[in-house]
Amino acid sequence: MSKVNLLFVLTAVAAMLLGLHLALIRLGYVLPGMGLAPYHGPVMVVGFLGSLIALERAVALRRGWVYAAPPLLLLGGLMAMFNPTAMLLGAVGALVVVGVFAHLTLKYGHRPQWVVMGLGALMLAAGNLLYALKYPITYVQSYWILFLVFTIAGERLELSILLIPRRGVVSTFYVPVLMATLGAVVGSGPILGISYILFALWLSYYDVAGRNVRGSGLVRFVALNLLLGYVWLFLGGVGWLLGWGYDFRIHSITLGFVFGMIFAHAPIIFPAILGFQFKFRPYLYASTFLLHLSLVVRFLLDKKVGGLLGVIAVLLYFVSMRTLINFRR
Repeated sequence: MSKVNLLFVLTAVAAMLLGLHLALIRLGYVLPGMGLAPYHGPVMVVGFLGSLIALERAVALRRGWVYAAPPLLLLGGLMAMFNPTAMLLGAVGALVVVGVFAHLTLKYGHRPQWVVMGLGALMLAAGNLLYALKYPITYVQSYWILFLVFTIAGERLELSILLIPRRGVVSTFYVPVLMATLGAVVGSGPILGISYILFALWLSYYDVAGRNVRGSGLVRFVALNLLLGYVWLFLGGVGWLLGWGYDFRIHSITLGFVFGMIFAHAPIIFPAILGFQFKFRPYLYASTFLLHLSLVVRFLLDKKVGGLLGVIAVLLYFVSMRTLINFRR
C-alpha cells in the first residue's frame, strides 16, 4: 500500500505546486494560467490539504472504504477549476471522512477529539457543497478554514489530553468549537475571531508543545512550529474580531497557523504514511524562519514580496524534507 500512498502523495504535492502557482498570480505576478487565479483556495484547501488529511485517516484506520475519500477530494478540488459543480465530489469525499469518526465513536465510544475532528470534516463537506451551489467564496471560506482549525486542534487535543490535569478542562474545548460553528453559519467575523483567540489560548497553555520546546532535535523543532502557529492563530482571531484586512484575516491563519502545523507534523506523518525513515537536521529551521518572516513582510511592508517569500519558504521546506528521507525501510 505504501507505493499507492506515495503515488497519491506526489499527486497531492503536484496540486500544492499548482496552488502556489495560482497564489503568485493572485499576488500580481504575470504567469501562465491567469484566468485560474480565483481557484487558488479550492485547489489548496480541498485538493491538497483535504486529500492528504483524508489519506492520513485512511492509513490510520486501514479500512478500504476510507481510501475513497482522498481521490474524491483531490478530483473535486482540481475539477472545480472548470466546473464548480464538480466540488460535489469533494463533498462526498469529506462525508467519507466524517464516517471515519462516526465509525470510531461507535466502536470505541465517545472521545472529544473525534467529535472535533469529525465536525471539522463536516465543515469541509458543507463548504464543498456550498461551493458547488455557487455560494459566495467569502462565505464558503469560513467553513474551509474551520475544517483546518478543527482538524489541527482535534489532533493536538488527542496528543495532549492525557497531560491535562483536570478532566473538566477538556470540556472547555467545546466552547470555541461551538462559537466557531455559530460564527460560520451566521457569517459573523467577530464570533469567529473570538473562537480563534480562545483556540489559540487553550492550545498554547495545554498543548505538550509548551513542554517539548525545551527539548532538542525534532522534538524542539515540532514544538517551536506549533507555538509560532498558535501566535498566528491568535493574531488572526484578533483580525477577524476587529475586521482587519481580508488578506491578513485569511493568510494569518492559512499560512501562519496551518502551514506552521504542516511544518511541525510532516516529519511525523509522512514517514507513517509512506513507510520511510526520516532523520532531522537543523537546516530545516530555515524554512520556518523564512515562512514567518514572509508573513511579517507581507502584512507590514509589501504584500507581493512577502507572498513570494512565503511560496519560497514552502518549496524550501519540501525540498529540505526530501533530502532528509530514506525510502529504504
